[in-house]
Amino acid sequence: MAARGKPGRPKKQINVGTSPVADFALSLRRLRADAGSPTYRQMSERVHYAHNVLSQADSGYRLPTDEVLEAYVTACGGDTVLWRQRLRQAREAMAPRPDSAPLRITRTLTADRADFTGRATELGYLYTLLPTPESPPATVVVSGLGGVGKTALAVHAAHKLSPYFPDIQLQVDLLGFGPSCQPPADPASVLADLLVVLGVPTDQIPTSPQARAALYRDRLAGRRALILLDDVANEGQVRPLLPGSPGCFVLVTSRSRLTGLDDAQHLVLDTFPPRDALTLFTRIVGEPRRLAEPAVATEICELVGGLAIAITVVGGRLKARPAWSLESLARSLRDEHARLAELETGDRSVQAAFNVSYHPLTEQTRRVFRLLAVHPGEDVTVESVAALADLDLATASRTMECLLDVSLVQQASPGRYRMHDLVRAYARERGRGEDPPEVRREALHRVISWYLHSAHSARALLYPGIRPLPLADGTTPRNPLAFDDHQAALAWCEAERAALTAAVAAAASNDLPDLAWQLPRVLLEFYDLRKHWNDWIDTHQVALAAATRAADPAARAHILHGLGGAYRHLDRYEEALDHCREALTLWRQTDDRSGEAGTLNFLGVVYRNLMRYDESVETYRRGLQLYREIGYRYGEGIILNNLGDVCREWGRFEEAIDYFQQAVPLRRETGHRFGEGHTYDGLGATHLAVGDLDRALPLLRRALEIRRDIGDRWGTAETLDTLGRAHRALGEDRTALDCWAESAAIFDQLDAARAAAVRGRAGRSASVGTLRPVGA
Repeated sequence: MAARGKPGRPKKQINVGTSPVADFALSLRRLRADAGSPTYRQMSERVHYAHNVLSQADSGYRLPTDEVLEAYVTACGGDTVLWRQRLRQAREAMAPRPDSAPLRITRTLTADRADFTGRATELGYLYTLLPTPESPPATVVVSGLGGVGKTALAVHAAHKLSPYFPDIQLQVDLLGFGPSCQPPADPASVLADLLVVLGVPTDQIPTSPQARAALYRDRLAGRRALILLDDVANEGQVRPLLPGSPGCFVLVTSRSRLTGLDDAQHLVLDTFPPRDALTLFTRIVGEPRRLAEPAVATEICELVGGLAIAITVVGGRLKARPAWSLESLARSLRDEHARLAELETGDRSVQAAFNVSYHPLTEQTRRVFRLLAVHPGEDVTVESVAALADLDLATASRTMECLLDVSLVQQASPGRYRMHDLVRAYARERGRGEDPPEVRREALHRVISWYLHSAHSARALLYPGIRPLPLADGTTPRNPLAFDDHQAALAWCEAERAALTAAVAAAASNDLPDLAWQLPRVLLEFYDLRKHWNDWIDTHQVALAAATRAADPAARAHILHGLGGAYRHLDRYEEALDHCREALTLWRQTDDRSGEAGTLNFLGVVYRNLMRYDESVETYRRGLQLYREIGYRYGEGIILNNLGDVCREWGRFEEAIDYFQQAVPLRRETGHRFGEGHTYDGLGATHLAVGDLDRALPLLRRALEIRRDIGDRWGTAETLDTLGRAHRALGEDRTALDCWAESAAIFDQLDAARAAAVRGRAGRSASVGTLRPVGA
């Protein structure tokens, strides 16, 4: 039998020549095998070092750095002192012999920062991009917002990677985003300076840029070179400075993405995560000051959004003023209007960092950038920006991509953008200084009106057959959205929830009362479908205050009606009764019979929930009569269904079945699938109550299918609960428990007290949360 090799023998190809690098790699492989052949991820977990960097230590392409070697050997339980000695011997073996031609060693890297923090993932990624001695030169563009820490990362990485590039380590500041009075560096002049550094006498430097570039590449030929091109303005600055020889590595930093650089890899640098931000802050101000006010230290890092330059500025100010408390600085930073002014010390300024990105933009791009500060919510889309700035969609898209290219916005997902909080504050300050108040107010009006009309379009698909609402906001916005189907409308409403809530608040605070109350009214049906309680109540309370200030009784009636609906869902029945009764008075004052009928329906539901069944039936019948008088069959179907519900709970099952059966054709006729699911559920529950399981189960399954399909979470949980009772009645306990498990889980998501009642029915509360979904 052939001898079996040691477990964990490497499967990837490595350089197995007789060079010191290959011999050293094989020795590391043996160490790893002797340690039981742990995977690189297991090694990474032991020493908290990137697994992809550890895997390159024994690749045979290059010797590892001291730091990487120590992590690798420690993970394998080896003697780090012994292995550092072996690494020195390998490096000495690679050194040129005395009779070899001398090499000019050129190193111009600036000093690494003593307080450099974090960025382990980014450094690991850069390690994976290192070229082998035989591979083509590699270029990496590190881009990001001004002040995010691009140069600090690049310099730190260059120092870490320098052992791989022993011949040449160059750093050049190309002044791409320097002060407006200072133009970006000319590549031809930079080439002349580099040639001098590389040993070319001044009188031998060619005059033409092309000849200089050729000589530059010649001087780098056959050398392991690392070149850091810092603060690049555009691709034209970079191309003449790229080496052509194998094994060279170029790090480029820029606020621009430089997407026109062929074959370049890209690393978009984000702000610090909270932990790293706090670590950097602590390294600057000192551990004792952080420990004295730990919560305030965390808050300061949050207030500056984890931006490296801002942390450095506030940390530096505190370090220079030991008598200051952290709270005294935090107090100033909490004022959004004063925050930018606090982020300046010496020659460092957050506002100055943003200025050099803003000033080169075209006038139109600057205008859009300023207006973004008034856009409600954190995220914007191309469509909402088009409405905000009164642009066509193509122009809005190009403008946002321009802002993305210079890192003044980030892309949350395709077509969706957001601004860092400090950038938004900067845009707000620029807007106040350059745009009249009426310009900003008109832009806000346009975008909220766009949200209103788009939400109205979504409402029509979420509830087909529902009566349109009159939108009297005074404008017709550009390109309001139209949706293909229910799912598209629902997806948009969910994606824009935060922006819609912010739009209501912005309308109210900027004296746009029509928008402030109409948008929540348009969203009422969406909130009812998805049971977003907080959004529902918050927006309606803002709207009620706006309608009250405007002394608009019809607006107040609409919003009181909506709040009454929310409160009855949350079992806040007295508040629901008060709001519905006040709404009824206003509907009658304004002679709005449709509104009156709708609120009578809500009031009937509250009476039913309070088990005041006779009042509920009487109230429903008054609403039904009004709907029939005005010919609104959609509303008629709603109240017939609800009469069925109250009669079932009252024990009048034959009347309940009759009402439900009257409602079914009206639901189908008006395309009201939300209501259709409700009616099938009620009819199935009534047949279950009288013991007719053969009729109950198909109706309940149909209700579940509809409610799942339209995203009705409450309805889905409700029908699952009823299905559980049906299966329990059939003796199918496991299926019943599965139904109750999923029902309780959904009610939990909705923060509904009914979850406990469902678990109580199941009788197995400890296992309900882990059972499989039904009918999925």
